[in-house]
Amino acid sequence: NPEVQVFNNTVSQIGETKSSINTTYLKIFFGAINRKRDWQPWMRSLNNIANKYPSRLFFEVIHDLDFYNSLEVDSSQKRFTPTCEYSTYLDIMKECDICFLPLCNNHFNQCKSDLKAVEAASFGLALISSPTVYSENFRDGIEALFFEDSESLCNILINFIREPYKAREIGKTAQKYVKNNRLFSYQLDS
Repeated sequence: NPEVQVFNNTVSQIGETKSSINTTYLKIFFGAINRKRDWQPWMRSLNNIANKYPSRLFFEVIHDLDFYNSLEVDSSQKRFTPTCEYSTYLDIMKECDICFLPLCNNHFNQCKSDLKAVEAASFGLALISSPTVYSENFRDGIEALFFEDSESLCNILINFIREPYKAREIGKTAQKYVKNNRLFSYQLDS
């Protein structure tokens, strides 16, 4: 049908470029609905690193109370926001440094979009994700860092904790990708 066309997910604009990063702690964003099977295999690694480096990670969690309750960190190192307005979701996201995007490699997830990565990248967040879905448009080590096992996830987190500017650099590169490729305006004829 010539009247139908498929477009990539886009955002309407880019957030402000973050010039610096908090070197005291990094804020990790996680917002998801019905993703327990995807994040559960990684919770031990997240908790191990958060406890090995106390007060160096802060978790912003939207909607997923099970994820929030599974974080074995002091309540001062995590905040829960119930399901909220989209604008609130974006306001919380843009204040973070890292977006945690785990997806198991299965048929259901392979049909998902990369919208959350595009949203997070538009604000300059460093993407830490599984390669499922996200590796189609984001490049490992350039616009995102991909993990497929606990060791690689732990190494990524430790590297960012020790050298927070690396998270900012990945975020800047991801933001540039979105600015050059994934804005809504590129889908309109001029």
